[in-house]
Amino acid sequence: MDKSNIKNMSSEDVMCAGPELEFYYIINGNYTDIAVSEGDPVGIDVETEDGYVLELFKNVYWTQCED
Repeated sequence: MDKSNIKNMSSEDVMCAGPELEFYYIINGNYTDIAVSEGDPVGIDVETEDGYVLELFKNVYWTQCED
């Protein structure tokens, strides 16, 4: 991400976890099974030439929900 764009961001660009258990924490470099709580921030929505991409914070990872 181009850090010069940070000043142009708003709180609407911050994406938060939903009710599904799909975002988890990375603690001390270890992937855990500790889910990010609903409403807690997980990353930033970044506009690219091809649309928007969710850039996760460095302490969060995503995994698909099992149905």
